[in-house]
Amino acid sequence: MINDKLSVAVQKIWNNMWKHPKSAIFYLALFIFTIWGSLTSFHLICQYVEKTKEPKSLLNLYIYRDGVASLYRNLVFLFILNGLGIFYVIKNISINKLINVISIFIGIMFLFLILKSYDFFPFKQIPNNLSFFYISYVGGNILFDNPYATINQTILGFWLIIFFPFNYKIKNSQKITKSKLSIIILITINMIVFPFFFPQFFIK
Repeated sequence: MINDKLSVAVQKIWNNMWKHPKSAIFYLALFIFTIWGSLTSFHLICQYVEKTKEPKSLLNLYIYRDGVASLYRNLVFLFILNGLGIFYVIKNISINKLINVISIFIGIMFLFLILKSYDFFPFKQIPNNLSFFYISYVGGNILFDNPYATINQTILGFWLIIFFPFNYKIKNSQKITKSKLSIIILITINMIVFPFFFPQFFIK
């Protein structure tokens, strides 16, 4: 009986989402992106595990101090944190704005990765004069092209896939205080600050 009611509720929510073509296209693109990120993340994790078996140098002794356990602990932390963050964002931001922001972010990310793959950025070392172009290049690497970014964005994509079909139910539940500033701070910490606390995610 309970399973039947749950199935009906899920079906109603699912049908409601697919009534909006924009939401359906976004969901499919997000699903494909998350599958790609999952495969890449699995490769990165396996690569890290293999490196933990290699002889340790003085330079990377701190990174490997807890072996694989440290990596898994950080993954669990990110998984829980991102789940709470996505729930908070969906609860406080309109779905149309969320779709637009994420679509722009993914578009910029793929543009940066394509340009970098074709050696569009000539930087092999830090230039004498720091230009906006170089700062953008460094920012792009932090946001898009490192193991932390790949793993973190894959986890974010997973939680979006879980919560997105239920966005109407989430918004209809008891409201919490809206704060655009707190959302911006949360995203900034997650994308830019946290990587420096997880050196394991910078190992390729």
